[in-house]
Amino acid sequence: MHPVFSTSGEVLPRGVRNRRVLAVLLTCVLAYSLVVVGLGRALDEASILLALRMQGRLSYALFIVALGALGAHALMRGAATTWLAFHRDALYVGCCVSHLIHGVWIVVYFASTNDRLGGNASDVSGAVAFPVVALLLCAKTSAGRLVMARAHAWVERSCVGYLWLQFVGFFLDRLGTPERRALAPWYLTAIVLGLVAGALSVYGAHRRHASTERADRRSARPRPSPN
Repeated sequence: MHPVFSTSGEVLPRGVRNRRVLAVLLTCVLAYSLVVVGLGRALDEASILLALRMQGRLSYALFIVALGALGAHALMRGAATTWLAFHRDALYVGCCVSHLIHGVWIVVYFASTNDRLGGNASDVSGAVAFPVVALLLCAKTSAGRLVMARAHAWVERSCVGYLWLQFVGFFLDRLGTPERRALAPWYLTAIVLGLVAGALSVYGAHRRHASTERADRRSARPRPSPN
């Protein structure tokens, strides 16, 4: 595994490394969010839209990196991909925290403008995404794992799958909106990155499943008698 060293040069235990990486990542997310607050401090429509878009882009960036990390590591073994695969949970937590802050900006937007949440599929699925994000955040905690028990893996996969569909579907919906043509290159890039991350996720899960099956077969082989 990618080593993380203490100031004394000793390799830190795995749990300590994970907590330190998570703490640094969350600090960066919150610092970024404070900068975004500066962009939206005027609380006019244009400023709020800029702030919520910038916050949403951070959420998406962390999500696709976490989603594709395992597959990238399976394809290209190296220090960077090993580090990303090892800290996928921290990346997902950072994504969840960022996206919940993004949700706060959406509430501020509707409270400060005359726009209202519509009843179309895009708006409804976007609103549902925030409880899903909160559930994924819970699933990434030790308490959440204990509470969910055997359902934990299913809950996590379902949340990640829904968020992938929501993110990619959102950009596809915006790509087809005539008044947003200026942002079409960004939407196209986001869609391609989402598709690549999704494919890497499937590939990584397949490789991990195949590796687990091989290990199970090896452990099931009868051991030769010592006599």
